[in-house]
Amino acid sequence: MTQIDDFSEEDKRWLMHLGYLAQTWATLEHCLDGIVRQLNAGYDAHRVDPVPISFSSKRKYIRKIFRTHPALVQFSEGVDEILDSASRHSEIRNWALHSGMVGNGDAAIFNRWQKAESKHEQRSLSTEDVYAAATGCASLAMSLGILAPYFFGFQTVEQLDEIVSQVLGKLHTQPPRD
Repeated sequence: MTQIDDFSEEDKRWLMHLGYLAQTWATLEHCLDGIVRQLNAGYDAHRVDPVPISFSSKRKYIRKIFRTHPALVQFSEGVDEILDSASRHSEIRNWALHSGMVGNGDAAIFNRWQKAESKHEQRSLSTEDVYAAATGCASLAMSLGILAPYFFGFQTVEQLDEIVSQVLGKLHTQPPRD
């Protein structure tokens, strides 16, 4: 068994950032899965079988329902922004977690074979890039966890406001009052 002490501090930092990205992405995907399940269960006209599994198919399905269902269309612009942000983080996540990594220090080269185009690709990522994507995923997951019950009518706007105020209070800030 390999002990963590056998790794250099540099390697530990990379492993920590990559692990954080993997975990926060999993949390974000879990939130998206919950939204897909709710859409599939509560909006029969849009029911799909099988339920979308990949991020890209979940993203398309969620966008479609929020853009077309009368009860949800009011939220479509905000949902689009969240999904666009998730897509940007997904790109970093795919490179960081589905590629071979070569390098040291705060930057590394990630290598992968692109099957569809039969070509080798490389991309440089820094620990800051990976950390930014991870914290972005965490933020989106928290946003979806707070907003989804409101989207589906499980809480009122007053309850949503109270939750947001509590969260921001813990961060020692106040929500805008416009």
